[in-house]
Amino acid sequence: MISFSPRQKGFVHVTGCFNNVHILNETIKAAKVRNGLVAIQLDIAKAFDTIPHKDIEEVLKRLGLPKGLLESIMHSYNDLSSTIEYSRSRTEPSLMIAVKQGDPLSPIVFNAIMDPLFAQLQHMKGYVIDESHSLSARAFADDLILLATTKDTAQRPLRHTDSYLNNLGVRIAAAKSTSFEIRPNRDSWYSAHQVFVW
Repeated sequence: MISFSPRQKGFVHVTGCFNNVHILNETIKAAKVRNGLVAIQLDIAKAFDTIPHKDIEEVLKRLGLPKGLLESIMHSYNDLSSTIEYSRSRTEPSLMIAVKQGDPLSPIVFNAIMDPLFAQLQHMKGYVIDESHSLSARAFADDLILLATTKDTAQRPLRHTDSYLNNLGVRIAAAKSTSFEIRPNRDSWYSAHQVFVW
């Protein structure tokens, strides 16, 4: 059975998005009265359309797929092309990026591409729950939420995520991304404001 990081709740068989929303709600409630919170919501621009084929085989191997299944999947991505006809002109460009729209394997391929990132974020300090636990990221398919206790501690996972996506040739959609900070006060209420400008 294929298993992905528990941080990724998009394209999974359980009520994952509900679980992620519940975890985030409880985290925000705690942050209002305890130690504050910085949350950064990132949207991956055209996520399915920009995944490079050259990176698919490596991440599928990481999942431990049987050799025959791995070869079958990779064969479906070999020598892909499209045909464009305009007026009396015709061209057949090779397709070297994008997972296939409508293919039932595409969500698995996408999650496999993102899984190493969540494994790396797991080892970075996020929102501090207690001395031995912190929460650094939650994912809803191609929407990511990075969590930290302060603006300073938020920088490392943000830079790492940006670098990981850039190495794939994937970019963050700045116009669809945002951030906010919660600061507890003496009355156990909170103030929130944007902390990063995209």
